Parts: sequence; C-alpha cells; structure tokens
Amino acid sequence: MARLLRNPFERSQRAPSGGLNFERLVTSYLSERLGNQYVIVPNVIVDNSSDLSAGSGAVTRREIDLIIIGPNGVFLLEAKSYHGAVDGLLWGHWDITKVDRDGLPLPFRQKSERKEAVVMEERMYRVSALIEKYVNRSGLRSLGPFKKVRGIFVFPDGTSINFLARDGSPANPRADVRALTLARVVESIEKDPLPPRAQPISKREVVKLAEVVDKGVVSAAGTPPTEKVVGHYKLEEELYKDQAPNGLHFTVYGVRDLNTGIRHRGKYYDWTPMDVTAQAVWNEQVQRHKTALSALSSNRRIHQIITAMGDEEGYGYLVVERWMNNPTLQELLNSPRDLERLDLARFMKNIALGMRSVHGSNFVHRELSPKSVFVDLEESEAVITSFELAKVLSDKAASSSMQVPTVFTRRVPPNSYRAPEMALTPHDVDCRADIYSWGA
Repeated sequence: MARLLRNPFERSQRAPSGGLNFERLVTSYLSERLGNQYVIVPNVIVDNSSDLSAGSGAVTRREIDLIIIGPNGVFLLEAKSYHGAVDGLLWGHWDITKVDRDGLPLPFRQKSERKEAVVMEERMYRVSALIEKYVNRSGLRSLGPFKKVRGIFVFPDGTSINFLARDGSPANPRADVRALTLARVVESIEKDPLPPRAQPISKREVVKLAEVVDKGVVSAAGTPPTEKVVGHYKLEEELYKDQAPNGLHFTVYGVRDLNTGIRHRGKYYDWTPMDVTAQAVWNEQVQRHKTALSALSSNRRIHQIITAMGDEEGYGYLVVERWMNNPTLQELLNSPRDLERLDLARFMKNIALGMRSVHGSNFVHRELSPKSVFVDLEESEAVITSFELAKVLSDKAASSSMQVPTVFTRRVPPNSYRAPEMALTPHDVDCRADIYSWGA
C-alpha cells in the first residue's frame, strides 16, 4: 500500500461533484494498489499568484490532482471524470462524447475548454523546475535525473480513449504524457522504466522529495528573498508574479539602486530550473531581449531599460526598468470609468507611433496586447513594454540574434491579440504581425 502524504478531503469544503468523487476514487484506488515504496501527494498548488488579466486583486489558483513519487520517478496525475468516449489530438482540444444514466451516448459532442495536454506540460515543467532547484541547493545529484517527470490523464474504467500524437500516430501509452483508464494506471507507473542514467532512489529520499513537493511548487521553489541584492540593486517589495511572452516566469519587485537610492521596477526571471541545452537556448533568448531593450528604450514611447544582469548565484537574471505608476491598458479594460477619460483616437495613434519606432529600429514586437502597454491617462500617451519575444529584422541590429531559435507560441501564455502567423511561422513574421495586433 502506498503512503498518502495527507488526506486531501477531510476538510474539503467543496461540494461532492462528479469530478471530486472521481478524484477521491483515484486517490483511494492508487493508495491501496501501488507498492509501499511510492508516496502520493494530493492537490499540489502550482500557481497561486495575482492574475492581472482578471482585474485588480484577482488570484489564479491551479492545482495538480495527484503527484506520485517512487523509486522510478515522478508522475503527475489529472483525474478526468468523462464517462463515454474521448478522442482527437492529445495536444489539441479533445472531442468528448458523454453517456447518459443508461450508458447510451448522448446525441451531441463537446470540445474541451482548453488544450489539456499543453496545460499538463506546463505543470510538468514547474514540478521539474522545483526538483532541479532542490537538487542544486541540497547537493543530492543522484536525484538529478528525476527532474524528468511524466504526466498521466486518468479516465474512469469503461471510457473509450482514442488519442493521436502530434504526428498523427496513435498516442503511446508509455509517452511522457499519456492517457489511461484507472485500471491501467498502477501497472503503467510501476513498470515505467527509470529515467536515463538514474538509479532507484531510497524510500527516505522518496519521502523527502514528496515533502518538498507538498509545500507547493511556488512556495517550495521560492522566490528571491526581499533582501536579495543583484549587482547593486536591492529587491524590496514583491508586487506580483507573471509569465513573460517567451514563457519564462518572473516576479516583479520594487528595486532600489544602492548607489543612488532611486527606486525602479525590477523583473526577476526564475532562471535555475533548466538542463544545459534548454539554458543555452534561453540564454540566447535573454540576449535578444537585452538587445531589443537597449536599442529601443531611448524612445519615450518605449519602456526604458536601465540594466539587465544575472545574479551571482546563477538562480536568475534581473531586468531593471524605469518605475511606472501608470496602469496597463489591460487594467483599464477592467475599469470603465477610468477608460472613459482616455482619448482613444490619440492613444491609438501614440501606440502606432511607438510601434513605428520599434520597426524603424529593425525590430518587430510580436506580442503587442493590452497587457504590454502602459497608459498615461492625462496625456492619452502609450508606453510599450514586454519585449521578450522581440525579433531582430536586420543583421545590423544584432547579427547573432538571427540564429536564435524562436519560441513556439503553444509554450507561452495565450494572447488573443497575437497574429495568426505566430502559431505557424513564428520565426518568419515581420511588421505586419504588430499591425494585426494593433488593429485587434
């Protein structure tokens, strides 16, 4: 019998919906049938930070139903109480046919609200990041291979599952992301091979890793303490957490220049949880970001960068920007009274003038949206920010950046203002992508 780290339901205030009941069934089933070398961690929070797109004070809370840790690896489980049939592309929107109480298919099909496998991959990345950071800080290099986690969608027995992989072939039941009925999950976990170059870890290490994960990916991985100093900048007040257009997670701080005492806005990017290959790619992405900011920030409609630097410990890098007390356009969209004060025609013209400066400097922004524009309500002025995905359009701007792999948009936060070609040929877009976003 597997060890259940804690009972996730004893104080639950949630109504016993079908989904919750199935989650309870999965937890009970696995705790009884998995071997005693496994530990089950229920309801792990992967994000509990401010959600600026949902208005002031809103909080996004996302949980992983179960994380199972054993001698052969780490598995993330999501319980899906779909009775009937589920098919389509595993990484796309699923087609779901449900059955009635008599077991007969209902006369309609529905699509999943989101791309569940893409969300699963994001959660796998966060847990992998936590394990990598824990390994770095604890010195337990034997746990290094266990940062490669696997994701499993669990459906009720009797559900027909017919998913296709990205290449159109049937989804592999041993893949890093897989979909199984409940009766097949125990065998899938216990017979899953060790990660490459890994040795089975002891029960003591399994329990310790489970306790670390149970703190929650956000709290256990930790953010730099408020007294952290990077270069000659002190990170003071934590303002909020967010995800950059290139997919990297960051925390926004009020930072103080220890030489001048002046306060600025600092974006500290979580930089540790990567293998050597991934870090090389992201280093190039960061260089592109710095190049764009350095080339553009002399224009008054471009958010001014003061400096960008990595910290001495190698845990992240800090971008120091001019302090902005202005709201973003995204925040104004949730405040109609303030929005009425804005001269929209003048404001849109100022955004266009700012983008003309960007394009004139041989860059394309590629991620223009209400979230990436600060607003001066009194002057109807715009200040453009968030250049993490900026693309160099000319060798003269930064020749080395021409070879940088482009981030695929399925890996970054959704943006309904993004030009359609970003999803197809993100490496080959030009100024027209920004014009599309401006129009949207």
